[in-house]
Amino acid sequence: HILADCQPKVLITGPLFLDKAREAIQGLAQPPRLIVVGDPVPEDALSWASLMENASPEFATVDRADDDVAVIMYTGGTTGAPKGVVLSHGNIHWNAATLADAVQLSQGIVAVLALPLAHLFGMIVGVTGQIIGGRGLVLEWFTPEGVLEAIQEHGGEYLPLVPTMMTLLLQHPEAENFDTSSLKTVFVSAAPVPIELAEAFEKRF
Repeated sequence: HILADCQPKVLITGPLFLDKAREAIQGLAQPPRLIVVGDPVPEDALSWASLMENASPEFATVDRADDDVAVIMYTGGTTGAPKGVVLSHGNIHWNAATLADAVQLSQGIVAVLALPLAHLFGMIVGVTGQIIGGRGLVLEWFTPEGVLEAIQEHGGEYLPLVPTMMTLLLQHPEAENFDTSSLKTVFVSAAPVPIELAEAFEKRF
Protein backbone atom coordinates (compact mmCIF):
# COMPACT_ATOMS: atom_id res chain seq x y z
CA HIS A 1 0.00 0.00 0.00
CA ILE A 2 2.71 2.50 0.99
CA LEU A 3 4.82 1.99 -2.14
CA ALA A 4 1.77 2.18 -4.39
CA ASP A 5 0.68 5.36 -2.65
CA CYS A 6 3.93 7.35 -2.72
CA GLN A 7 5.42 5.77 -5.90
CA PRO A 8 9.14 6.03 -5.04
CA LYS A 9 11.80 5.85 -7.73
CA VAL A 10 14.26 3.96 -5.50
CA LEU A 11 13.90 1.49 -2.62
CA ILE A 12 16.96 1.08 -0.38
CA THR A 13 17.17 -2.09 1.68
CA GLY A 14 19.60 -4.61 3.14
CA PRO A 15 20.09 -8.32 2.49
CA LEU A 16 18.01 -9.21 5.55
CA PHE A 17 14.92 -7.47 4.16
CA LEU A 18 15.51 -8.04 0.46
CA ASP A 19 12.81 -10.71 0.13
CA LYS A 20 10.29 -8.44 1.84
CA ALA A 21 11.26 -5.58 -0.47
CA ARG A 22 10.81 -7.76 -3.56
CA GLU A 23 7.44 -8.91 -2.27
CA ALA A 24 6.37 -5.30 -1.67
CA ILE A 25 7.16 -4.11 -5.22
CA GLN A 26 5.47 -7.02 -6.98
CA GLY A 27 2.51 -5.88 -9.04
CA LEU A 28 3.41 -2.19 -8.97
CA ALA A 29 2.85 -0.36 -12.25
CA GLN A 30 6.23 1.37 -11.87
CA PRO A 31 8.36 -0.63 -9.44
CA PRO A 32 11.25 1.28 -7.84
CA ARG A 33 14.89 0.41 -8.44
CA LEU A 34 16.35 -1.70 -5.65
CA ILE A 35 19.57 -0.61 -3.95
CA VAL A 36 21.12 -3.01 -1.44
CA VAL A 37 23.35 -1.90 1.43
CA GLY A 38 25.65 -4.81 2.28
CA ASP A 39 26.37 -8.16 0.70
CA PRO A 40 25.30 -10.16 -1.18
CA VAL A 41 23.80 -7.95 -3.88
CA PRO A 42 21.59 -9.80 -6.40
CA GLU A 43 21.81 -9.15 -10.14
CA ASP A 44 18.51 -7.27 -10.24
CA ALA A 45 19.70 -4.69 -7.68
CA LEU A 46 22.36 -2.00 -7.39
CA SER A 47 25.10 -2.07 -4.77
CA TRP A 48 25.20 0.90 -2.42
CA ALA A 49 28.93 0.38 -1.89
CA SER A 50 29.62 0.42 -5.63
CA LEU A 51 27.57 3.56 -6.11
CA MET A 52 29.53 5.30 -3.35
CA GLU A 53 32.88 4.15 -4.75
CA ASN A 54 32.07 5.60 -8.16
CA ALA A 55 30.51 8.80 -6.86
CA SER A 56 32.33 12.12 -6.78
CA PRO A 57 32.98 13.60 -3.33
CA GLU A 58 31.84 16.92 -4.77
CA PHE A 59 28.22 17.50 -5.63
CA ALA A 60 25.92 20.43 -6.24
CA THR A 61 23.58 21.40 -3.44
CA VAL A 62 20.03 22.46 -4.22
CA ASP A 63 18.39 25.29 -2.32
CA ARG A 64 15.13 24.33 -0.66
CA ALA A 65 12.38 26.51 0.71
CA ASP A 66 11.09 25.81 4.20
CA ASP A 67 7.76 24.63 2.80
CA ASP A 68 9.28 22.23 0.23
CA VAL A 69 8.45 18.58 0.86
CA ALA A 70 11.28 16.70 2.58
CA VAL A 71 9.76 13.43 3.78
CA ILE A 72 6.52 11.48 3.64
CA MET A 73 6.17 9.51 6.88
CA TYR A 74 3.41 6.90 7.12
CA THR A 75 1.16 6.37 10.11
CA GLY A 76 0.78 2.99 11.80
CA GLY A 77 -2.56 2.31 10.12
CA THR A 78 -4.39 1.54 13.36
CA THR A 79 -7.64 3.01 11.99
CA GLY A 80 -7.29 1.81 8.41
CA ALA A 81 -4.61 1.92 5.75
CA PRO A 82 -1.44 3.86 6.68
CA LYS A 83 -1.68 7.52 5.70
CA GLY A 84 1.19 9.52 4.28
CA VAL A 85 2.07 12.57 6.40
CA VAL A 86 3.95 15.20 4.43
CA LEU A 87 6.75 16.93 6.34
CA SER A 88 8.55 19.97 4.98
CA HIS A 89 12.19 20.92 5.38
CA GLY A 90 11.05 23.64 7.76
CA ASN A 91 9.08 21.12 9.85
CA ILE A 92 12.07 18.84 10.31
CA HIS A 93 14.60 21.60 10.91
CA TRP A 94 12.42 23.29 13.54
CA ASN A 95 11.76 20.00 15.31
CA ALA A 96 15.45 19.06 15.37
CA ALA A 97 16.63 22.52 16.42
CA THR A 98 14.00 22.71 19.16
CA LEU A 99 15.04 19.29 20.45
CA ALA A 100 18.70 20.35 20.56
CA ASP A 101 17.80 23.51 22.47
CA ALA A 102 15.41 21.79 24.90
CA VAL A 103 17.86 19.01 25.77
CA GLN A 104 20.82 21.44 25.71
CA LEU A 105 22.89 19.49 23.23
CA SER A 106 26.16 21.07 22.16
CA GLN A 107 28.59 20.75 19.26
CA GLY A 108 30.75 17.66 19.37
CA ILE A 109 28.51 15.69 21.71
CA VAL A 110 28.79 11.91 21.26
CA ALA A 111 25.42 10.24 20.71
CA VAL A 112 24.59 6.53 20.74
CA LEU A 113 21.64 5.89 18.44
CA ALA A 114 19.83 2.55 18.52
CA LEU A 115 16.45 3.86 17.33
CA PRO A 116 15.02 2.76 13.95
CA LEU A 117 15.91 5.50 11.48
CA ALA A 118 12.79 4.80 9.42
CA HIS A 119 10.71 6.09 12.33
CA LEU A 120 10.23 9.79 12.99
CA PHE A 121 12.00 9.78 16.37
CA GLY A 122 15.16 8.20 14.96
CA MET A 123 15.15 10.47 11.92
CA ILE A 124 14.79 13.66 13.99
CA VAL A 125 17.61 12.58 16.33
CA GLY A 126 19.84 12.06 13.30
CA VAL A 127 18.99 15.47 11.85
CA THR A 128 19.60 17.08 15.25
CA GLY A 129 23.15 15.75 15.21
CA GLN A 130 23.74 17.28 11.80
CA ILE A 131 22.41 20.67 12.89
CA ILE A 132 24.56 20.95 16.03
CA GLY A 133 27.63 19.20 14.62
CA GLY A 134 27.46 16.21 16.92
CA ARG A 135 29.11 12.84 16.53
CA GLY A 136 26.99 9.72 16.39
CA LEU A 137 27.39 6.01 16.70
CA VAL A 138 24.51 4.29 14.88
CA LEU A 139 23.81 0.71 15.95
CA GLU A 140 22.25 -1.72 13.50
CA TRP A 141 19.95 -3.15 16.18
CA PHE A 142 19.02 -2.32 19.72
CA THR A 143 20.37 -4.74 22.29
CA PRO A 144 21.02 -3.73 25.90
CA GLU A 145 24.55 -5.11 25.77
CA GLY A 146 25.29 -3.38 22.46
CA VAL A 147 24.18 0.00 23.81
CA LEU A 148 26.14 -0.39 27.04
CA GLU A 149 29.26 -1.45 25.14
CA ALA A 150 28.94 1.54 22.81
CA ILE A 151 28.65 3.97 25.71
CA GLN A 152 31.67 2.44 27.43
CA GLU A 153 33.92 2.14 24.35
CA HIS A 154 33.08 5.44 22.67
CA GLY A 155 32.28 7.70 25.61
CA GLY A 156 28.62 8.07 24.74
CA GLU A 157 27.14 11.24 26.23
CA TYR A 158 23.66 11.40 24.70
CA LEU A 159 21.26 8.47 24.54
CA PRO A 160 17.78 8.79 22.96
CA LEU A 161 15.44 5.95 23.94
CA VAL A 162 11.86 4.74 24.13
CA PRO A 163 10.56 3.50 27.52
CA THR A 164 10.84 -0.19 26.58
CA MET A 165 14.55 0.29 25.92
CA MET A 166 14.96 1.87 29.35
CA THR A 167 13.37 -1.17 30.98
CA LEU A 168 15.56 -3.62 29.07
CA LEU A 169 18.72 -1.70 29.97
CA LEU A 170 17.75 -1.66 33.64
CA GLN A 171 17.01 -5.38 33.61
CA HIS A 172 20.26 -6.38 31.91
CA PRO A 173 22.05 -8.65 34.40
CA GLU A 174 25.52 -7.30 33.51
CA ALA A 175 24.60 -3.59 33.38
CA GLU A 176 26.61 -2.74 36.48
CA ASN A 177 29.78 -4.11 34.85
CA PHE A 178 29.80 -1.39 32.16
CA ASP A 179 31.26 2.07 32.63
CA THR A 180 28.50 4.51 31.68
CA SER A 181 29.93 7.49 33.56
CA SER A 182 30.27 9.48 30.30
CA LEU A 183 26.48 9.52 29.87
CA LYS A 184 25.10 13.03 30.43
CA THR A 185 21.70 13.18 28.75
CA VAL A 186 18.98 10.57 28.18
CA PHE A 187 16.04 11.72 26.07
CA VAL A 188 12.96 9.48 26.12
CA SER A 189 10.02 9.83 23.76
CA ALA A 190 7.38 7.95 21.72
CA ALA A 191 5.42 6.76 24.79
CA PRO A 192 4.62 7.84 28.37
CA VAL A 193 7.43 7.28 30.89
CA PRO A 194 6.34 6.15 34.38
CA ILE A 195 7.96 8.24 37.10
CA GLU A 196 9.23 5.07 38.81
CA LEU A 197 11.01 4.01 35.63
CA ALA A 198 12.61 7.42 35.12
CA GLU A 199 13.82 7.56 38.72
CA ALA A 200 15.25 4.04 38.61
CA PHE A 201 17.05 4.74 35.34
CA GLU A 202 18.50 8.02 36.59
CA LYS A 203 19.70 6.34 39.78
CA ARG A 204 21.35 3.45 37.92
CA PHE A 205 22.88 5.35 35.01
